[in-house]
Amino acid sequence: MDSVKNCNLVGLHTRNKAKLKHYSKKLQCKSFFDKKDFLEDKDIDLIYIASPIGLHYEHCLEALNAGKHVICEKTLS
Repeated sequence: MDSVKNCNLVGLHTRNKAKLKHYSKKLQCKSFFDKKDFLEDKDIDLIYIASPIGLHYEHCLEALNAGKHVICEKTLS
């Protein structure tokens, strides 16, 4: 992401609190344990979906319904 112009990491969301704390500190960004807060954050335009494949459809749909652009890491369905 550092090499992409006009692209900044705003925050991370995961259900794993230890990983969330570690990586948000390491990457110097917001941490979102609550998915609703993550999806409603006005600073976030695009969400990169990196969850397990079986959750991609659900997570992509939630992000799209929240008005976010989506990049899905692997297969969508």
